[in-house]
Amino acid sequence: MESTNTLREILDAERRAVEIYDGALTQRRDLDARIARGKDSLAHKYADKVNMALAAVRAEAAAQADAEIARLEAQTNARLDTLREGFALSREGYIDKLFSLVTGDLDE
Repeated sequence: MESTNTLREILDAERRAVEIYDGALTQRRDLDARIARGKDSLAHKYADKVNMALAAVRAEAAAQADAEIARLEAQTNARLDTLREGFALSREGYIDKLFSLVTGDLDE
């Protein structure tokens, strides 16, 4: 009878060990799931921050580009105005010379 009791104790101990092991596996799966959810949450949180930072950088770069374009346009327009003024001052002379060439009053 003693060997039967010993065998029963061994089987009970094995059953408890299996229950403990199964419980540990369940806890491990739950913990892994919590960790995965936490990682996803952090990834979304920081992805949003990164996207906001990128949007700010893009907006700043666009503003700088717009300012540079405006500066270049102003510079180009100023140069064009200078050239137009110079042409306007010399226009009568150009017209007279061209007219003289066309009419043959002036040789090339």
